[in-house]
Amino acid sequence: MESGADEVKTVVIEVQPGWVCVKIANPRPAAERVELLLKKTIEHWFGAHPNFVIDRTENISDPHGMQGFNVYYHEAAPQYDSQGQPLPPPGSFVIEILQPVLERYGKEYAEAVVEHAIETGRWLEEKKSTQVFVNPRQVVFALDWTAQRGMLMPLAQMEPVLNPGQKLELANWLAAPQGQFFVTFLPGSWLKQT
Repeated sequence: MESGADEVKTVVIEVQPGWVCVKIANPRPAAERVELLLKKTIEHWFGAHPNFVIDRTENISDPHGMQGFNVYYHEAAPQYDSQGQPLPPPGSFVIEILQPVLERYGKEYAEAVVEHAIETGRWLEEKKSTQVFVNPRQVVFALDWTAQRGMLMPLAQMEPVLNPGQKLELANWLAAPQGQFFVTFLPGSWLKQT
């Protein structure tokens, strides 16, 4: 995993089932950044493996400071709803990509938008509302952390539920996009209602 402009690399080594070693590869960053970079790598790796549950972590250090973490984990048992259907693993989402987006932009583009929006959403404090991400192509990803659902759709489908202030801010942003997404929030669990 690369971490920014200075190209510091971290590695995850699968030692055996239930144990990974996360280390700084090179070049070594400033000491105060090491732990943060390692923790981001752990979060990213376990985000890509949602059925793995961390049991414990151990620091790997030497006289030069922290070198990495040993992370011990187990695989979570599948959970089922009241109808006997498997539930998504904790931290994973049921994602719906609407056909107009697939037809216009293709599967790879749609998956990339979803991946970037979820990664952005992880760092936002607000998780009780539905997070809404709009990109410059007017593709919207609604992310509901409570329901563990996401939906990718054209802006025209989401626009009617935005309030007038959100619509104005969005129009201003679309006129001169800054950043990858315009982000706003809908109260409550909007995807549970759709």
